[in-house]
Amino acid sequence: MKFQYLTLIEDEIAYLTLNRPEKLNAFNPALFMELGQGLEQLDNNEKVKVVVITGSGKAFSAGGDINTILDNSSKNIPAINLVEGIKRGQAIIHKVMEMEKPTIASINGDAVGAGVQLASLCDFRIASQGARFGVGDVKIGIIPALGATQWLPLLIGVAKAKEMIMIGDLITADEALEIGLINKVVPPESLQAETQALARKIMSRAPLAVKMAKKLIQRGLFMAPEEALHMIAEGQANLMVSEDCREGMSAFLSKRPPQFKGK
Repeated sequence: MKFQYLTLIEDEIAYLTLNRPEKLNAFNPALFMELGQGLEQLDNNEKVKVVVITGSGKAFSAGGDINTILDNSSKNIPAINLVEGIKRGQAIIHKVMEMEKPTIASINGDAVGAGVQLASLCDFRIASQGARFGVGDVKIGIIPALGATQWLPLLIGVAKAKEMIMIGDLITADEALEIGLINKVVPPESLQAETQALARKIMSRAPLAVKMAKKLIQRGLFMAPEEALHMIAEGQANLMVSEDCREGMSAFLSKRPPQFKGK
């Protein structure tokens, strides 16, 4: 599939690159649609083990394209008619969270608005030293509608989430690391190597266990404790009878690297 605003590299470590650098990778309707298609394509590719999401040029993503927002606002469209379009954008962004494969946001520059919301749904976030983060929607009269009000409090706590969303100031990569928004800050020249190293470390772990861990963490956030514990017990039981579990135990006792097969 050919994309206008997206590039895909489909290897074991797959790269999905937002490719609208002249607009700082701001999301217009076409980029949203291509993002959803690209994520689905990578998740269905058995060769792909880890998905890296990054941006081309000097930004990860500047958020929503303000011209698109202004166009909708100036047409006097009834609010009820805008709801479905917003929900489509939410569904596309949330495909990142729903992917079975582990995801890494390799944040090469500023991640603002929709950019932060996209990155926050990845499993891991590594940022270049110069990157800045912000959810400045309130400065232009709207709110972050793609999930920040739900996910940022879980990542960084309610107090910091309110500060980011209700005030909207940019924060540095070091500040983002301090509050738990990202996992690591690296020099710009090291970002790709550090991202690859993390991806390879994830790939060295038992793939069934990694997939199960991701599923349990994501779903468990919104379950009653007893329901979550039951799902954990079922997941663990299935893993304990897998070939990978036997291989992992054998390798540990033999003091050798395991050779996992995802079975």
